Amino acid sequence: MGETLDDFMVDTVSEAAVQTGMDDDAVAREAARLMAKDQSVLEQATEVEEMASEPLTHEEQVAIVTKLMDNPRFREIYYAILDYCQEQRRLGDVETLVGQQPEFEHCGQNQYRLIINLEDAGALDRIELDEQGACVTEEMKEGLTEDEIDDLVFDYAFIDTEAGREVRNQMKPEKRMDDLMNMFPKRAQTYCQVLDFCKQPRTFQEINSLLKGADVLSTGSANTITNVPLQPSVFIDQLERSGALVWKGSWNVTEGGRRYLELMEKLAK
Repeated sequence: MGETLDDFMVDTVSEAAVQTGMDDDAVAREAARLMAKDQSVLEQATEVEEMASEPLTHEEQVAIVTKLMDNPRFREIYYAILDYCQEQRRLGDVETLVGQQPEFEHCGQNQYRLIINLEDAGALDRIELDEQGACVTEEMKEGLTEDEIDDLVFDYAFIDTEAGREVRNQMKPEKRMDDLMNMFPKRAQTYCQVLDFCKQPRTFQEINSLLKGADVLSTGSANTITNVPLQPSVFIDQLERSGALVWKGSWNVTEGGRRYLELMEKLAK
């Protein structure tokens, strides 16, 4: 019997536990949260299909793309696709890009499906190409049978739409880092400290040692009821969700995270 989605989720989160020091209860909670997210993705896909035949405003299209990218398992891959497709890209090249993303190994979907998810949501436009790489126009198809049209279309390319461009701009790591800093200004120095530390590959234990005893862990709790001290895993999780930190067998600052650090250094001068 093949692995079920539930099994896949538990295995994925269990691996994350090794990275971040999660206990068994936390693993179960995170697996349940991700499975709920997956159900949400299925519901989103159904919603997109139902709305496909209806005229959408730009704001509605942006909302659909934003909702699609809400799942943390796919978010960075979707962002990478949109960033790459600012200019026309062949399908095979986009699939290669997707396969190179650190998050792809455990995302549970193939390259083509992830690309088509963005197309279905209205973030990408598909372009039909002939054998010479030229765009196949509707005029070129006039008078041809379906088989002849199939022979004419040799490959596909993709390019971002207006909605895709707007969401990509909203999802830039620098923009997400700004939002994170504004939400938790007392943690700003620690966020930058972790990113700078992760310019070299780091384990969770190394990041834990870096932050051990830091004042922000005891004073930065958002839980005013229990006042439980913050854990280093909170900073790792928030930086990863902001697209500034990525797990590649160790924790590493992303290119977006590097750019943000450089910007902060310039502003500090």
